[in-house]
Amino acid sequence: MIGLSWNCRGLSNTLAPIVPKIRALINKNNYNFCFLQETKCSVSYVSKIFKNVGFANFCGFNSIGASGGLWVGWTNNLNMYCAHACCNFLIMHVKEIDGLDWYLCLTYRDPVSHRRKSK
Repeated sequence: MIGLSWNCRGLSNTLAPIVPKIRALINKNNYNFCFLQETKCSVSYVSKIFKNVGFANFCGFNSIGASGGLWVGWTNNLNMYCAHACCNFLIMHVKEIDGLDWYLCLTYRDPVSHRRKSK
């Protein structure tokens, strides 16, 4: 399983230069999943962008205003589902072909500690 994780710092504009870069990386490296942080837009918006690169499955947490937003998309050949989603992390349940089950925790926190809110 090979994945891409990227703090994209906003995808709200379809002409954003980051979108073609991410698409090119996904197509070149055949990633099984892509985790995006700080999308600053809705999960449904991000899913439209990535359906054309083969990520038929997705889950995430919408941005809150103009900040945050987590998204993970994965290919059909990866047996994975979202066990939990919140503003700071996604917990993914992965089932391997050999029967092994495990969890993947995809996280994001504000790098400036005083801007982090206690939950």
